[in-house]
Amino acid sequence: METFKHDITHLFDQLGLPNASSDIETFIMNNRLKEGQHITEAKCWNESQIEFFKNEFDQDSEWCIAIDELTELMIETNTHNPLSRKGFFGKILKLFGR
Repeated sequence: METFKHDITHLFDQLGLPNASSDIETFIMNNRLKEGQHITEAKCWNESQIEFFKNEFDQDSEWCIAIDELTELMIETNTHNPLSRKGFFGKILKLFGR
């Protein structure tokens, strides 16, 4: 039985990226998606990372939930200040259980 966690922290580790909460916050703030843009279209990914996303979606794997959460966090919105507790920062706190 697999006991590996499939959350955003472990997703960043899987992608070869720093996975401390501050690193994740900085990454997301610096790599925003437009509404309707697919995560694989972001310019921040290398080919290996894009292939990982595509394979995980094709297999409907356990990573899909974390990838969807990351996508949601990366989407630019004009309705919230991204650093407010109701906006981006609030989402990050919720994901990290704070």
